[in-house]
Amino acid sequence: MLTYMKRYLFLLIVLFCAGSLVFAQSNQTRYVAAQNVPLKSSTGFFSKELASLKYGTAVTLVRVDGKWSQVRSGNNTGWVASDNLSSRQLVQSGSSSITASEVALAGKGFSPSSEVEYKQSGLDYTLVDEMEKITVPLDTLSRFVDEGRLAKGEGKSANSNPFSGNVNPFASTGEDDFTPVDTYYLGRAVAANIVKAYRPYTTNQEMIQYLNRICQTIVINSFKPPTFNGYYVTILDSDEYNAFATPGGHIFITRKLIESTTSEDMLAAVIAHELAHVMLRHGTAIISDTKFESEMFAIAGRAASSAAKLSTNPNANKTLSYRNAVANTVETLLKNGYSQTQEFEADIEAAELLANAGYNPGALVDLLNVLRKFQGSQKVGFYSTHPSPADRISNVESSGRRLVVQDTRQYRVSRFKNRV
Repeated sequence: MLTYMKRYLFLLIVLFCAGSLVFAQSNQTRYVAAQNVPLKSSTGFFSKELASLKYGTAVTLVRVDGKWSQVRSGNNTGWVASDNLSSRQLVQSGSSSITASEVALAGKGFSPSSEVEYKQSGLDYTLVDEMEKITVPLDTLSRFVDEGRLAKGEGKSANSNPFSGNVNPFASTGEDDFTPVDTYYLGRAVAANIVKAYRPYTTNQEMIQYLNRICQTIVINSFKPPTFNGYYVTILDSDEYNAFATPGGHIFITRKLIESTTSEDMLAAVIAHELAHVMLRHGTAIISDTKFESEMFAIAGRAASSAAKLSTNPNANKTLSYRNAVANTVETLLKNGYSQTQEFEADIEAAELLANAGYNPGALVDLLNVLRKFQGSQKVGFYSTHPSPADRISNVESSGRRLVVQDTRQYRVSRFKNRV
């Protein structure tokens, strides 16, 4: 009888704690942290869409179910992916008069107006705009996932906790204080510089669509917060073995690197590595490392001063800071490369992204082994901005991760051969 009572009391305690957790998570204000987030009728990326929620919209959190959150917005109650929400209030800072409080709230102040001023240098954004028009309809993505026996974004990773550490969807936007809007407009400027340096390869539109379907499959199975405007993949017409990703989610892969792959899973490995750089915020870390943050706070302080004391133009300073941020990011991506630590982090994260999506995580090692064969023939691009393939393989294999997924590669063989 005593044993029974102990079990009963233990059960009551567990239920009380669980109820307290749900209560603590519910009826709290959250903010939409991406552009045009779909409000779903039920959990699942492929469920019916009830409405579209704009960036910065305040919603009331009702409850959390795995990677999904039920929220109220006006007269609508539905579900959104939890990583589309933030506990931090987010606003767009397009105002010409920037104040210290606005910088603290909105981040660095990168906005459409920043882009307009940056474009005055003559940089062409046409190809970036075309890239962002690429879409993968949900029905198309659903068929792609089903045909390839891949995951549909509903499983919980055995290797990640979506509510722990930096993966917490309710956390602030990060120590670098870049909001999704800041990161997006910084990314657009970087993308415009990349397509200026490399000629886009637009001949094979079917391949571009294929790459974007792979990308979206990986994205819906990730537990990392999304970018403001999503992810887009295109091809660069280059004989280098190379790939780039901007902080805003623009992914570029050279034609030569695509030609070196022998499976869809290897293509997925390329994309997953670049996604990892974005999701781990390596791009904005470049700016923080150059003490950009203190520069912006100085501007904010001047902007908050009275007009009589204001001796400089805060917008001019903001534009200069924006240009410096873009230049530093482009320099890192195209010439200097990320640090060895960041590259190793991206590889480990990429393997996990692959496993969560149902791709073979070993495809990353397969890709690196192929690239190792060609490393003597190329002195620029991939081999000048990354650790050696051998070092990267050693890093992945010694990371201690044991990512095991069902082997479904056979279902993706024919569609890979039809597009390469």
